[in-house]
Amino acid sequence: MKARIYASLVGIAVLLAGSALVLGAARAQEKAPAKAPAREPAATKAVAEPAVGQYKIGVVNRKQAFDNYERQKQEFTALEAEVKEKQTEIDKLSELIKGEQKQYDDAKASGTMTPEQLTELEEKVKSDFRKYRADYDRLQKDIDSKHMSLIKRMKQDIDSAVAEIGNAENFHLILEGDPNSPQGTLYYASSIDITPRVIERLNSKAGKENRGSQETRGKAVERPATKK
Repeated sequence: MKARIYASLVGIAVLLAGSALVLGAARAQEKAPAKAPAREPAATKAVAEPAVGQYKIGVVNRKQAFDNYERQKQEFTALEAEVKEKQTEIDKLSELIKGEQKQYDDAKASGTMTPEQLTELEEKVKSDFRKYRADYDRLQKDIDSKHMSLIKRMKQDIDSAVAEIGNAENFHLILEGDPNSPQGTLYYASSIDITPRVIERLNSKAGKENRGSQETRGKAVERPATKK
């Protein structure tokens, strides 16, 4: 009875255990680590300032930044919980239809219903199945939309952090360091890898925003003292 639907990011779909609704999650790539590009030994981690007349260049592995972005983890966890909740709705309707189908089959085999009653029950099964398909498609469409919106926002956060570091530290050029990206760099020295700094900036900024949001909610529930 359960149909299977698919949502994907870069060709990857993550099936929630025992569910028919599917949430495509970029974090599934963690299960198949990419082969890292050739790099120098991590002996010199500091990014050296360019000499006069030289360019300052850095690389960022945005896949690595995405995987280690705490906000991404939190929002995906929340979305996965929503998928499970919506799947419960689908499963209830699916079980209802199965029960009606069994009732129809048993009645038809035993002859306990008149032809008119069988026709009525058959029409009810068909009607409930149409509702099942409509609800199923609506819920999956909603999940897909929220998933793609989340991915887009996380990518924007990463690109903003890269731009902020590039501007603040006077980089002339910052390249993609993910070897699986179409723009992936084949080789780079470890001394120009600024991915850890991007991750640190992302999580630091997200942490401050979370604290600010919590303080705002706390103030909202405060009530002024009653004057006597």
